Amino acid sequence: MSKKIDSREVDMKESEKTFTVAQVIAAGAPPSVDVISEPVTNDVLALEKFMAEEVTIEVHAAATPNDPQMAFAGVNGKQYWIPRGRQITLSRAHVAVLATARTGTVEQRSFKDHDGADQYEERSVLRITYPFSVISDPNPAGYAWLKKLLSSPE
Repeated sequence: MSKKIDSREVDMKESEKTFTVAQVIAAGAPPSVDVISEPVTNDVLALEKFMAEEVTIEVHAAATPNDPQMAFAGVNGKQYWIPRGRQITLSRAHVAVLATARTGTVEQRSFKDHDGADQYEERSVLRITYPFSVISDPNPAGYAWLKKLLSSPE
């Protein structure tokens, strides 16, 4: 007869490892470790607080049948699948993901050249992948922040 083991009753041997930031950097920090080499300032803390604030948005309905029916936004392991056409409240950091998600397309314009031959002009266009409206943002600085983010070329 085998002996039963209840994992709750087994004392784990502690494995204590100490290391310095320099050792982590020298070893090549794994992606799951954020090495902060500068002191955290009040500006950084204020930005973290600002980005954690909740904002209510509505992702617009799909423009074509081929558009995804749900928008995706993930930040630091917290992921949202956002249904279109419904209001949802999420962090400003997630709104930033939606605001910076861009889809590139090529538009063509036909024209006649100076000899009357058909020509085409192409231009690359970036559009927001998941257009949305802000329903509620309690922070007065939120409007200017979002407008700046949306108007950035990348």
